[in-house]
Amino acid sequence: MNFAPTTLVPSVADDMGGSPMQSPRACATMITDDITTRAKCEQDLAAARIPLPLPHTLAWASAFPTHANHFLALRDDRDTCIGGFALHIHKSRALPGHLLLRAERVGPSIAPEYFGQAAERLVRLCRENSRILRLNVELFGRDEQARAAMAQALAAAGFTKVEPMKNYPFTIALDLTSSEDQILASLHGTARRHIRAIAKHPLELRAITDVALCERLTQLTSETQSRTGGDYTQPHWPSAIKLSVDHPTRSRLIGIFRTDATGPQSLLAFAWSHHHGDHAHYDASASTRDTDIKAPLAYALIWDLCLWARQNGATWFDFGGITQTSHSSGDGDALGGISDFKRYFSKTVVSVGEEWMLEPRPLRAKLARSVSRAISYVSGLRS
Repeated sequence: MNFAPTTLVPSVADDMGGSPMQSPRACATMITDDITTRAKCEQDLAAARIPLPLPHTLAWASAFPTHANHFLALRDDRDTCIGGFALHIHKSRALPGHLLLRAERVGPSIAPEYFGQAAERLVRLCRENSRILRLNVELFGRDEQARAAMAQALAAAGFTKVEPMKNYPFTIALDLTSSEDQILASLHGTARRHIRAIAKHPLELRAITDVALCERLTQLTSETQSRTGGDYTQPHWPSAIKLSVDHPTRSRLIGIFRTDATGPQSLLAFAWSHHHGDHAHYDASASTRDTDIKAPLAYALIWDLCLWARQNGATWFDFGGITQTSHSSGDGDALGGISDFKRYFSKTVVSVGEEWMLEPRPLRAKLARSVSRAISYVSGLRS
């Protein structure tokens, strides 16, 4: 299904020429365990062609049930859901009994004119639950004006900006609105050549659907991280596979396999993408160099994900962030080579994200940070 992005509705002046009217009001409620009500919200948003990013869906909550997942819903006077996003709840390791809340990729599923009410509801939630230590909101979207309006609402509610943010403020974007041939022609010649390269070897692209490959996914990720110095936290791979099998239009886990071998070791590389309605993003990939096949494996994987995203209604592909330097810059950026790889697909760099934080109980939050630093220090000594 194709989705149209939410847009900022301008305020309307009254007939007397006075000040603009107030933004439309909506009822902001927190849905905790009511699956039926939350499913109705998703249906309302889909009917209104409002994209709901994958981490905010019931599909994600069902696949990754380890952490609690609540949904902040905004409804109009007809009780129709007109926006919302999920809050992921984690237990604090520094202060047992306390909670850390995070909302990821907030933006596409809620119009900016309603965001002030959402921010007020978040503040009220933190005041009502004395166990909440911190709440982080990651704004995401290519519309900088809309993002600025949301940031203003968070600041007015008492949130402070987090710098540097946990995820990425800039990314490379590939436009998917042209034909497949036109998109391929827009890529760097090196990318096009490497996409075709796997046809010269006993290799095939295949969706990863067998949980017997979970250990291999972990091995490939660890090997890749040892080369790049990345700090990607590996997901629960059985859950990732289940999500991709049950919801193939929202999650794709694709691998390159040897056709002349069997078993888990035949998997040489993989990539994972999440579809968010109006766009999809490149979440993770890994590969081995312990093979006699010398071929650039990642290009064909990413091209497959771009085509999958386009076929399921995405208008652009988000390459999952980028560093400002390259591998050849000589500044010690171990991830520069990954950014160079992404630039072969597109030169379009866009601003997409920022992060805001609320600490309703500052003294406890300060204590938790001190404990976390002490734990990290001791762990460093041990390692």
